[in-house]
Amino acid sequence: MRRIIYIYRIVCKLLTFAYFGIGISLEIVMLPFVKMFSKTQQDFQRRARKLANPIIRGGIGFTQIVGLVKINISKEDRKKLRTAEGVVVAANHPAFFDSVLMLSLLPWSDIVAKGSLSKSNPLSPLINSLFMTNSFDFGKMMERTRTNLDDGGTILFFAEGTRSFPDGTLRPFKKGAARLSIGTGHPILPVYLGGNLKIGMRKGDKVLQVNPNERFIYDIRVMDEISPEEFAGFPNAIAVRKCTDKLQKTIREEKERADEANMKNL
Repeated sequence: MRRIIYIYRIVCKLLTFAYFGIGISLEIVMLPFVKMFSKTQQDFQRRARKLANPIIRGGIGFTQIVGLVKINISKEDRKKLRTAEGVVVAANHPAFFDSVLMLSLLPWSDIVAKGSLSKSNPLSPLINSLFMTNSFDFGKMMERTRTNLDDGGTILFFAEGTRSFPDGTLRPFKKGAARLSIGTGHPILPVYLGGNLKIGMRKGDKVLQVNPNERFIYDIRVMDEISPEEFAGFPNAIAVRKCTDKLQKTIREEKERADEANMKNL
């Protein structure tokens, strides 16, 4: 029976890939038409993200219906993300599924994606049209971020820069989120993505691999904002380091609390 359930989860995982593949293809086909009716690049990006959001939420809903993924998030935290405006959302990055999951909770959000996704990749047309990558010129990234946040948008940043270690240990945080926050004057909203080990979605895992014992479980926690004003009295480089340290400490402590609670429940 366990073998049958394992194969079932792999099939569901492949169907999820197929769903998002078809959804991304349809979005790419529609982009020229969206651009045709958009007055500015910012207007185009907003319209295109609005078009993509139902596709993303539909895919997340599918994974939950078939029992591949379980998402635990309080109504309060869900509302915080849904109504977030003018913040840099910074999260840890346990699995490749994190991007679509967070974008389903953050309507109209920009995202800082890995630079390799913008080159020779099936996602390249979508990434290059709608989102930023960490290979962007920093001045250009700062200008676009400021425009987006000043207009009430959000930007999603995975603070580790790549996926966490396979055992769930957090990697040292990059300074990008802090640099964007301090450079624009907008706060950071820390988000912890917890749950079980995302076997089959971690860095280095195989496509035909899933958690052998249970579905992918996400426990999502939203913490208090970190204001750049806390570091106003320091030179920029020191302010960025202190802000990064506080962000990492905030998410690491939440992870420790979650791990301790899980141990007590065993």
